[in-house]
Amino acid sequence: MRRATLKVVVGRGAVRSWQLPASFGRRAFTTAAASTEVKQKYDFINVEDKGEVRWVSLNRPDTHNAFNELVIGEITDAFRTIQRDAAQEKFRAVVLTGNGKSFSAGADLNWMKKMASYTQVRRHSSILSSHHPER
Repeated sequence: MRRATLKVVVGRGAVRSWQLPASFGRRAFTTAAASTEVKQKYDFINVEDKGEVRWVSLNRPDTHNAFNELVIGEITDAFRTIQRDAAQEKFRAVVLTGNGKSFSAGADLNWMKKMASYTQVRRHSSILSSHHPER
């Protein structure tokens, strides 16, 4: 018997796939609105099941859903849960979307500036310690 594959399409065609148990492909595919269930509460993303479809929505519309360390952490956690739940046949598809006008503007510029500054400070402190080993 052929095994089912869960495929997640992100952005412009990047695909992540997981092999699912063979029995998973035999289930009927439904998206009944009455079976909507919120999976876990996050601050910057929404995760909910609508029938056999798990929806992950970026939820920072004021910044056009720009990524920062908190969004990345929540998405990472959500997709770890998705991988675990897919193996237990809890859904058949994943949709990644964004709330508001934009799917995502990419990286949050304020976060990028903070990270660049942090990198410079670490670089500077490591240079100082290599020149002054007694510190």
